[in-house]
Amino acid sequence: HAHAHAHAHAHAHAHTARMCRGSGLAVLVAALALLTFAPAAHAYRFGDVITFEKRSSFNFIISDWSNVVSKRCPRFMQQITVELPGIDPQEYHSERGFKLAFRVDSRFMTPFLVVNDGKGTLLNVITFKFIYHGDDIVDLEWDLDYEVGQDHGENKTQKRIMIHYTWEEFEEQDSALGMVALLLPSFITSMLLLLMLLSQVETIVDPFSNGGGGAHGGMIPSTSKTAAAGAYGASPMDELQGYAASSPPPPPAPPPTPPPSRTTPTPHP
Repeated sequence: HAHAHAHAHAHAHAHTARMCRGSGLAVLVAALALLTFAPAAHAYRFGDVITFEKRSSFNFIISDWSNVVSKRCPRFMQQITVELPGIDPQEYHSERGFKLAFRVDSRFMTPFLVVNDGKGTLLNVITFKFIYHGDDIVDLEWDLDYEVGQDHGENKTQKRIMIHYTWEEFEEQDSALGMVALLLPSFITSMLLLLMLLSQVETIVDPFSNGGGGAHGGMIPSTSKTAAAGAYGASPMDELQGYAASSPPPPPAPPPTPPPSRTTPTPHP
C-alpha cells in the first residue's frame, strides 16, 4: 500500500512538472510571436504623419519634450520643407548659447544641436534624411547649415529655422546588414527568454531525476532486490556477490600431523 501511495504521489508530481513545462512553453511562444510582429506596430503608409518632438537647452536649463504640430511634422516618403516655430528671439540671439534636440517616432533622437553658439554663428537650415526600408524607418541622419551674423546681439526679431525632410530607401547591398540590425535585438531577447525557461524547467525536473529523497523524490525505492535486478539488470558486483552467496563453503583444512617421536636407546650395563 505504501509503495502504491508513493507511486501515485510521484506520478502527481510528474504531471505537475509537465503542466509547468507546457505553460512555460506557451509563454515562450507568445513572447516570440510578440517579438516577431512587434515591427508591424511601426508600419507606415505613404503620407502618414511621423511623430516629431523637440526640446531646448538654454542657460543650463533643459526643457521637457514637446510635440511639433502635425502640419510641420515629417510625412512618410514625402519630401517637404517647413519652418520650425516656437523659438524665442531672446533665446536664439542670446550670447549664452542655445541648443535644440529632436526625437522622431520615439526611437531616433539627435544630440543637442547648436542653434546659437553665442559668438555670432546661427543655425539656418536643418536637413533630416530618413532611411526607410519597406514600410518602416530604419535610420535617421541630419545635416546642419549655419550662417555667421554681422549684427550679432542686435537683431531681436524672430529667426527662421527651416527644416528639410528628405527620404532615402535602404541600399539593396546593405539589406542583409539591415535585416540583422532589425532582428538582432529580437533574437537576443528570445534567447534570454529561452534560457530563463530552460532554467525553470531544470528546477522543476531536478527533484525527479536525482534518485534521492525517499518516496517524495526521484525513483521509488523497491523493496525487492530481485524485482530491481529484473527491471534494471544486475551489475557485475551484484553477480559476484550472488555467486559468493550461492557457492558452498570450502571443506575445513585437516589438522596438522605431529612429527614422529624419537626413542633414545637405553645403554646396557
